[in-house]
Amino acid sequence: MDSWQMMPTAQRILSKSLALRPDEVLTVITDTEVPRSVTETLACAATALGATPVILTMLPAPVGGMEPPAPIAHAMAGSQVMVFQTSAGMIHTEAARNAVKNGARFLDMWGVTESMMVRGGPTADFSEVGRVTNAVYDAIVGGAEIRVTTEKGTDFRLSMKDRPLFKFSGQATEPGSFSAMPEGEVTVCPEEWESEGVLVDPVVLERRDIAFPRQPIKVVVEKGRICAVEGGREAKAIAAMLDEHGETSRNIAEFAMGTNKWCPLAVTLRDSKKSYGSFHIGMGDNRSFGGNVLSPFHMDMIFENPTVTVDGRTVLENGKYTVI
Repeated sequence: MDSWQMMPTAQRILSKSLALRPDEVLTVITDTEVPRSVTETLACAATALGATPVILTMLPAPVGGMEPPAPIAHAMAGSQVMVFQTSAGMIHTEAARNAVKNGARFLDMWGVTESMMVRGGPTADFSEVGRVTNAVYDAIVGGAEIRVTTEKGTDFRLSMKDRPLFKFSGQATEPGSFSAMPEGEVTVCPEEWESEGVLVDPVVLERRDIAFPRQPIKVVVEKGRICAVEGGREAKAIAAMLDEHGETSRNIAEFAMGTNKWCPLAVTLRDSKKSYGSFHIGMGDNRSFGGNVLSPFHMDMIFENPTVTVDGRTVLENGKYTVI
């Protein structure tokens, strides 16, 4: 795909979502498996805005939450503005958290493809995504108990009492702020050791080699930790990952609802978790969202058509918001 086709989206991301200024240096963190054309388009867009782009490339991480190599982490710590254009998420890393503490602002654009830059989530009407995201946020902020069910068999409860609620509408314009692109989710880190229930048949797993499951998956959660993963090939792969990354990877780290109508479900990894009316559960590290569990691992499972209640009030019914 030609750069000129992606340029309008790249310019809008840098100018609106990051408020990139002519006197700033934009650090773009990439790896060897992401589309180079997207990297170059971001660099060209930064140059057109009068900023100076710096591109740092590493080998891809197999799963989100893994720390980058030390030279990359050091560069992040000294950066003003960043874009993570990588194969796996970096929000849930100490390197990202340290950069934010130092005043950096960043967008996590892991998994963004060429096609997404011309007709996917990043092309959304930012104001409309913001309107929906704010409405969902306002409806549940200050809540205590979340229950989510699906027709496939999910029945899951978690506590958000006294936990910060985050809304990601694609804005990281102030020092020490971060967001994601595509934008569009409301998320919370549940109280540790409180979540209970079963999660049945995610439609997307946040790992490339098992991204779109074809066999049944049942995840059993007791006292905030994953105690069993049952099913076929993909379920066995999840269980192996949890064993590989240790006990902290079993932590229920995140609950989020997608709010972006421009994000199709189960087409790309990145669009799926922001898809309007979906929900996802993250496991592993939760410190970037106000939790207390440090883990070398963070992976999301995305589910379709949920019914979500907060303190008994229905917020989402079979994938349709009732509060907008």
